[in-house]
Amino acid sequence: MRRRSHLVAALAAGGVVALCVGVPGVAMAMASPRSSPVPIEQAAIPEDMVWSWVSQCVEQAGLGPNFGTTSFSVNADGVMTAEFGTWDDEGNVIPDDAATALVSGCIGSRTMIPMNDTWRQTTLAERLAIYDWTIREQHPCLAVRGIDVRVPPLQEFLREDAVPWYLLQQYMWSASGGLVDDFDVLLEARLACPPVPASLAARGVGW
Repeated sequence: MRRRSHLVAALAAGGVVALCVGVPGVAMAMASPRSSPVPIEQAAIPEDMVWSWVSQCVEQAGLGPNFGTTSFSVNADGVMTAEFGTWDDEGNVIPDDAATALVSGCIGSRTMIPMNDTWRQTTLAERLAIYDWTIREQHPCLAVRGIDVRVPPLQEFLREDAVPWYLLQQYMWSASGGLVDDFDVLLEARLACPPVPASLAARGVGW
């Protein structure tokens, strides 16, 4: 089970400015008969997958595990930028211009989906609806793409301090998720199988 508070804390520790997003706009764009499908390598990244993209760029650059972000931002056009540094023995980050230059090209090659940055807590009825939707739609959608992850029990969906319905995030943070090193595979699944029903996302319910 993934708790929203844990992810927010992890992003804050890395200097990440988090923006909550939904996917209704993406779904409508893909469903439009007049629009051509965007190649997945050109698709904009939802906020909840930005850190996975940054991590892949860091890995591709060959930086060690002691590198972290000193700052992270996204401009109005959805272009991401980040600065990197190394951790010293006291837990401070020392800026590293060479590392930043090495990773920046990769990070800036993708854009982020600009969406509403509001998020609200779900009601009990909405959590029950999400549980039903997760079993009927989200889980099968991911499974046919080779991402078969356990749906948490109903009681987890009823906990106000948890967001167990984001199955892809659960997969990415699990031991088995580490076996998937192709970001585009994960992004395609994320865009095809949103973590929350579009109707609820439009009303401010996030992942």
